[in-house]
Amino acid sequence: MPGMLHGKIVRAQMPSARILSIDASEALRLPGVRAVLTADDVPYNEIREEASGLGLEPVSQPVLAQGRVRYQGEPVALVAAEEPEVAERAAELVVVEYDELPGVFDPEAALEEGSPAVHDQGNRLVVWRFDRGDVEGALASADHVVEGTYRTHHVDHAYMEPEAGVGWIDPNGVLTLRVSTQVIEHVR
Repeated sequence: MPGMLHGKIVRAQMPSARILSIDASEALRLPGVRAVLTADDVPYNEIREEASGLGLEPVSQPVLAQGRVRYQGEPVALVAAEEPEVAERAAELVVVEYDELPGVFDPEAALEEGSPAVHDQGNRLVVWRFDRGDVEGALASADHVVEGTYRTHHVDHAYMEPEAGVGWIDPNGVLTLRVSTQVIEHVR
């Protein structure tokens, strides 16, 4: 596509840290690099998930980490270049200075009092409590009570095609996006 730029994400190298600085000066000197964006360059820096039908508050996460990183691999910058190889090389030249913070790496430990908070509102996304009937009485009078901890493997419902998109502004100033998605309302 004429004039197309290729993006490469610069990802956090630490699982939990404050971002002290991001230096893209070397990357920007490479011929063909058009921009290096950080959270400060993105006016609406969040991906918002509406928890429709569940009566929950919407949750959001930053497009690019701002101020701190919460997981290793979190996007901290985006390089745009004329060729994919140039974008790749430029991403390697972006220097991020971190101040490492304590991390939490076990979901059960994350729920304990005093555990490092991943997000300001805490480590629980949602808490549902259901009270119906006399649970204690039912358990006390049951012939058998089975207790245990059950674990299942992680399931990722993933596309067969890459999660990718391409966008352009036509001569009339209209932005067109072509993306691989089944939920177009999330691409806003």
